[in-house]
Amino acid sequence: HGAYPDGVWFAGLAALNDPAFVPGSIAAALNVQDNRGQPVLTTLVEHLNAKHLLLVLDNVEHVIDAADDVVALLAGSPALTVLVTSRVPLHVLSEREYPVHPLSLPGENQQRDMANVTQSEAVRMFVERARAVKPAFALTNETAPVLAQICARLDGLPLAIELAAAHVRVYSPRALLQRLDRRLPLLVDGARDLPARQQSLRSAIGWSYDHLSPDGQALFRRLAVFRGGWDLDAAEAVGRDLAIDVLAGLERLVEHNLVLVSALPDGEPRFTMLETIREFGLEQLGTCGEESVARSRHAEHMLAFAARADAGLRSIDGDLWLEKLFREEDNLREALRLTLWDSGDRLIGLQLVGVLFWFWFAKAGESTTREALGWLERAFEVAPPDADPVIRAKAMSGFGLMLWLVSEDERAKALFTESREIFRLSEEAWHVALVTHQLAHLLDTQGYAEEAFLLFQESLDRFEQLADPWGIVFSRLCFGSALIVQDQFERARELLEQGLERAREFGEEGWVANTSLRLGELARSQGDLQTSVRWYADALTLFHRQQWALGVAHPLVRLAQVSLELGHAETAARLLGASHVRMVDEAFGRAYQPIWGWYGEAESQMRERLGDDDFQRLWEAGRAMSMAEAVEEALSAHSPAG
Repeated sequence: HGAYPDGVWFAGLAALNDPAFVPGSIAAALNVQDNRGQPVLTTLVEHLNAKHLLLVLDNVEHVIDAADDVVALLAGSPALTVLVTSRVPLHVLSEREYPVHPLSLPGENQQRDMANVTQSEAVRMFVERARAVKPAFALTNETAPVLAQICARLDGLPLAIELAAAHVRVYSPRALLQRLDRRLPLLVDGARDLPARQQSLRSAIGWSYDHLSPDGQALFRRLAVFRGGWDLDAAEAVGRDLAIDVLAGLERLVEHNLVLVSALPDGEPRFTMLETIREFGLEQLGTCGEESVARSRHAEHMLAFAARADAGLRSIDGDLWLEKLFREEDNLREALRLTLWDSGDRLIGLQLVGVLFWFWFAKAGESTTREALGWLERAFEVAPPDADPVIRAKAMSGFGLMLWLVSEDERAKALFTESREIFRLSEEAWHVALVTHQLAHLLDTQGYAEEAFLLFQESLDRFEQLADPWGIVFSRLCFGSALIVQDQFERARELLEQGLERAREFGEEGWVANTSLRLGELARSQGDLQTSVRWYADALTLFHRQQWALGVAHPLVRLAQVSLELGHAETAARLLGASHVRMVDEAFGRAYQPIWGWYGEAESQMRERLGDDDFQRLWEAGRAMSMAEAVEEALSAHSPAG
């Protein structure tokens, strides 16, 4: 106790039920005799006045009104330090908060690595508590990943882990994991020497909940409908009719450790609930009969957000909106599930799929496309027969795009054609331009180049008339790319160079990178290897700056081919491996068939040049590269001095 010459003293307050008893408990802990001629607090101040000690007060939250007594002790004892454990702050001037976070968990990609699992505080606590009830319990290669999942399900909460570990008397770790879909009924019967509120997880959470105001409880219940977190706008959407300032209510929930808050890169707060606490909130929501209202408001809010994001994706802030959509993906699924499968508003479900399809297309992966098709199929199965034709047409346009990705051309063509006519009759000029572009792509991939080019030109003209920068750049990029395949190089160059100029004016690096890549394709098609390398390098640099893995893969494949053509087969194989790891599970469907074609051609040539064993060794080395390492090798290999 070098820092505290008069020692460290502990006063446990868990058994108290009245703040008035706190001074007496502190006096007993300090062995201070009660002076019947004066208040206990006065006696304590006199005793501590010249003392340099640390006083630990444990479990203060349920006697929080004793905060004034703590302040009086500090004011009368200059050398006194008080350490308080509490679920809620005391709200006194001298207070400094030190949050106690859940125990550390193995990362998702580390759950099968025994060494990483044993580094987890949560897993180590589980094993320790399990051995207390079953001494033979062991952490093995087989049980390690299961324990990692159990601790993750329990959010790393010490009480939850302690209660769960006690069940290894009866259940194997795998059987216990299977029973954690509903945590709260299982996590009961804690140690008898714990306060009653800590003998089950439901009681522990319920204690904090019971100390909220009625409107604070209502806000907490409604926020439980969010999966993966929410922002202030979302909280206000579900709590707008409550007699409570929502921001102040959130601050109160954070104080009670029912809600966590973190700062996003732009400085805005993001709120979340641990899944264990969210389960309790949903139970209370159902018990109070408010679930239908809360979920409806959640769905309405997610539709409004998705509509803003859909427009935002086609703006200079497109990358920021894509990040926001990824962040809200679980909430969007919840809204789709409610409106398309449960008892929610089917019209909202139809509107949602109509504004989410471009996000699904941008994600590109096979699982995303299959999921999107499932939502779209269901949306049309349950769509209200009297739905606004324009709402239906927007969903048709998205449905057609997803079907085109999986080569269901006839269904896609019918949907594009019908939605285009609805948009034309409704004078929805922007949507006419977009679906015309989609129809052009479909016809082009079917081999009807002449008809497709007429539609590409019509789409471009419409976007020009609307002075829509995104549409202009997009149309020029796709039209130019289609012309390259047909060897119409001069017209392609004109469109791509004009598109690049507009993309730079627009200020969106993603479009600059994509157009640079297509200009590389143009130069390669004309046999100008040096110029193509320059364009590929420009695209690679920009895609890397954006940290877009799939974007990086395109120029990497092409630069791998160039390396092979220049006689650098080992570099080529490494770059091909680096590109592959960034394509798997992402580059899916018709839109990405060209890159897989280039990849397959390059792999065959490299295996022939190097032999299967050497190719595989170098390819694996490339797959192990970080994105930065792969980009550096590609740029170094093809720099003017390289």
